[in-house]
Amino acid sequence: MNLNTKAWLGLVFLAIAMGLLLFLPAGTARYWQAWGFLAVFFGASLLITLYLMKKDPALLKRRLRGGPTAEKEKTQKIIMSFTTIGFIALLVVPALDYRFTWSSVPLYVVIAGLIDGAGVLHCFSCL
Repeated sequence: MNLNTKAWLGLVFLAIAMGLLLFLPAGTARYWQAWGFLAVFFGASLLITLYLMKKDPALLKRRLRGGPTAEKEKTQKIIMSFTTIGFIALLVVPALDYRFTWSSVPLYVVIAGLIDGAGVLHCFSCL
């Protein structure tokens, strides 16, 4: 399988996994904030992937390997395990908050969070 195909499949797999982590705990697909987050996150991811495909395939190849299994040192495996758990929690906890209405956040704060939380303000600095 070529590098670009692996990158596209990785994005699709990540989108499905993140969608499940957002919508299952929320108990509905009518969770518009999650749709907004996914749109911003994958819009930025798509742009970065396209850039790397064209300008730096070697970096794209390195970026396709990630998580605890990609690390060689035991301490790095542990750190990446905690990072992975934290990333999952960053998706699941807000979805549970939406489902059980634990908090109330003004619309302008939600929109600002979607923009900055997905890294849109910062993602182009990495290109």
